[in-house]
Amino acid sequence: MKIPHEEIKRLRLQKSVSQIDMADAAGMSRSAYISFEKNGSENLPLKSALGIAEKLETPFNELFGIKGNSPANVKLEQTIEEKEGKIKELQEAIQKNDQLIKLLQKENKELFKAKAGLELKENFGLYHETENQLREAKDEKETEKLREYQKRVNGYFISKKISELLDSGVFSRFEILELIFENDRIVEDMYYTGKHDPENFANHLNIFMKITIEEVSSFLEMYEAKASRSG
Repeated sequence: MKIPHEEIKRLRLQKSVSQIDMADAAGMSRSAYISFEKNGSENLPLKSALGIAEKLETPFNELFGIKGNSPANVKLEQTIEEKEGKIKELQEAIQKNDQLIKLLQKENKELFKAKAGLELKENFGLYHETENQLREAKDEKETEKLREYQKRVNGYFISKKISELLDSGVFSRFEILELIFENDRIVEDMYYTGKHDPENFANHLNIFMKITIEEVSSFLEMYEAKASRSG
């Protein structure tokens, strides 16, 4: 097979393709490609030739001057077809694998979210239980003791879980706030009793995580928009 290295160079320059990109397409080092383009080669691998033709967006037969139906040309064309068929099969397999990976990632995320929701629900439940005990406290000493317990024990575990979720990179802050809304009875009560002033929410949420009034306000807008679409 004749290797038209000068024509390849001309087309490369015409199409503004760099030598590095050509080398990558041909599966060569940059220095090897520069040498090929300058001096030509009698033994260019078929894989490299196919890569060059594809990069230059030029039909393989046209670029390499393959004409006629000689046994050698027929065999070469058959080889090319086989290679292209295998490439197509690999591309389809990769696409299926990508789809499977995305599906598994989605399922894993949903499972992770469900588990995180259960843990938050349990921790918020303990926090609210202490809140109920505070209402029934007999004196200031008991109130102070319960407040300290609520902060150092109940609040600590909630903050720790939220921090883990933030650090995981699996969920956006919106999704984490959504989990809190779904599992914190105080937040839920504030929202559904019409007390959802962003400042009130921010003051409460800052017990467990750092958040600004602006971020809460933005979240509430998105949350209500999502609820409206779902409804």
